[in-house]
Amino acid sequence: MTTLSRVPDNPGQPRTHAFVIGVGAYRHLLGGTRPNRNDSLSSSLGQLSSPPVSARHFADWLLRDFRHPTAELGTVELVLSERLPSETELDSGTPVFVEYVAPDDTQTWQIEAATIDNLEAAYGRWRNRCDEDQRNVAMFYYCGHGMLLQDDHILLAEDFGAKPLKPFDAAFNFNAMRRGLEACSAGLQTFFVDACNNLPVSNLDIRESGVKIFEATSSMPAVPSPKGLSLDATAPGYSAYGDTGQVSRFTEALVLCLNGLAAKRRSGGPWVVNSYRLHEAIVDVMEYLHETKGGYTQVPTVHWAPGNGVLHECDQAPLVPVVVRLMPDDAALAASLALGTPEDAVPRWQCAAGAGSGPSGAGWVIDGVPAGKYALRADFPRGRFKPHTVEVLIEPPGPHPDPYPITCEAI
Repeated sequence: MTTLSRVPDNPGQPRTHAFVIGVGAYRHLLGGTRPNRNDSLSSSLGQLSSPPVSARHFADWLLRDFRHPTAELGTVELVLSERLPSETELDSGTPVFVEYVAPDDTQTWQIEAATIDNLEAAYGRWRNRCDEDQRNVAMFYYCGHGMLLQDDHILLAEDFGAKPLKPFDAAFNFNAMRRGLEACSAGLQTFFVDACNNLPVSNLDIRESGVKIFEATSSMPAVPSPKGLSLDATAPGYSAYGDTGQVSRFTEALVLCLNGLAAKRRSGGPWVVNSYRLHEAIVDVMEYLHETKGGYTQVPTVHWAPGNGVLHECDQAPLVPVVVRLMPDDAALAASLALGTPEDAVPRWQCAAGAGSGPSGAGWVIDGVPAGKYALRADFPRGRFKPHTVEVLIEPPGPHPDPYPITCEAI
């Protein structure tokens, strides 16, 4: 049992309960400790290094930064399967525990492997807690191998492929899980699936595939939960990506958006991330990450968004990325730039002439500036262009200023 908790249990109070899964080590897939070479599906899939890192990153954010105005974090069910230096020395049937250290280093937990039995048990604990109060928030996150089987998204556990004649016995039907949770009392339900959504190398009938269904849906209510969101890292038929040993691109964007890049300020109040705003912002943030970091193009997809609900409340103005571009190219090479407010004794950001990017570059990239109103000033020490100042409103998700590039007038 690997239940992480940040606050004491307080019956009668609404809570946010999360179920976080990261599967990178698959013992029966290519490169595993006991690969199943007799099954074409198992032998075509390999090990992953990004999912455990990504799941830890998401769990870290929940334990360190997550804030909700009415339903503070209650528990995190965390299951991880990752390759360890000693794993090859162990029999494939030996349980392997990994350590997870709290972001503030105050506590260490032994985390269970993401086998199908452990996943089903963790689901039951999580689902029961979510069902305790209509004001609860249910949050689900998965990162690992996924595939499409007869229009349903199937997610693989660590022991996928253990039964060659019934490999899907160690996989679960995400669509069925989500439908089953419609009978759960939690008023806000969110699902984030960071996995490929490709067609499998199989023509199995889903009813005979052995795929696990965590909850029967015969008692499903006619009307689903009024508030919720289900986000996939990619569209059906496409792959999801992550750099080796790094947080995946979708999870990076997801955490950035939850932490403020999907926030909107309530009139006279705090910056709030809600489910509707999140699914809009994450597309823009992933495009920004692609432009600044390169890699494969990946477009997240919303599969279910029947309503709107608060997911996170920022305790201060979120940091927003800024990209500054100037026209013509000669101005971009000669400009000295400064970004600030009238109250700033020193500009929040400045760049000396000649230190910016060249004409073929993406522009000057500022990692993050607190949301607000600013003045961007371009000076030209050599006097070839007129000084230029533009007022910019920097708001999530960025980047700003917009529209850009800024056109400078020659002398």
